[in-house]
Amino acid sequence: MSMDDETDSRYTTGDIAKLTGVSVRTVQYYDAKGLLIPNEISDGGRRLYGTAEVERMRVILFLKGLGFKLEQIRSILSDERPERVLVDLLDQQTASLQSGIAEQKQRLDDCLQLRKALTVSASDFVSSTLTDMATVMNTTTTHSLRTTYLVMLAITLPATLLQIACLVIGVMTDVWWPLPVAVLLAIALTVAAMKYYRSRVQYLCPACHETFQPGMREFVFAAHTPKTRKLTCPHCGHRGYCMELSI
Repeated sequence: MSMDDETDSRYTTGDIAKLTGVSVRTVQYYDAKGLLIPNEISDGGRRLYGTAEVERMRVILFLKGLGFKLEQIRSILSDERPERVLVDLLDQQTASLQSGIAEQKQRLDDCLQLRKALTVSASDFVSSTLTDMATVMNTTTTHSLRTTYLVMLAITLPATLLQIACLVIGVMTDVWWPLPVAVLLAIALTVAAMKYYRSRVQYLCPACHETFQPGMREFVFAAHTPKTRKLTCPHCGHRGYCMELSI
């Protein structure tokens, strides 16, 4: 049997391992857990699988990569409407990941921002710049930007979840037309989110300490950190990492 021809009606454990890019032991593990069941056992005791099992293995690996546990994967695969179960589990997982990390993330962002500013232009970095940064970071700007981030998340997260659900549906049912629709919707929402984001922020030049808003093209393609963006100041012409502030 050719390993490159997925139209073959029977696959061994080794075949599935090669087709999905995992080890034979991994295939045997999911078989032992009851997630991948052979549809035939040969006279010699070899476990044989069909094309549907190959696709099922790919779905299992995809969901495992998203961080789902085996019992959660079992629930998704066994439900008549897997996309509904997947969305519920994604909501739970998102809430779990976000819980308790907001303060740590803010501290990490502040450290990365300051580290970037120190390394980008050390010769221009003076004590007054450090004072300015500390002042800005301790104002209500941080809270306002957090609100902006939450609005962007509310705009883009549904489209992301919809794409994942359509992908799972396509893999499991071979119905693919919803996926490009979801992708187009995601692109539209991403553009809307970027425009909203740009309208809600301005940038502080580290050289002249003036604030400004960059053009849309420069804003989108500029290199950036969580709290800074590499821009050209229209006031003094300085090009470097400018601090992001809420309007």
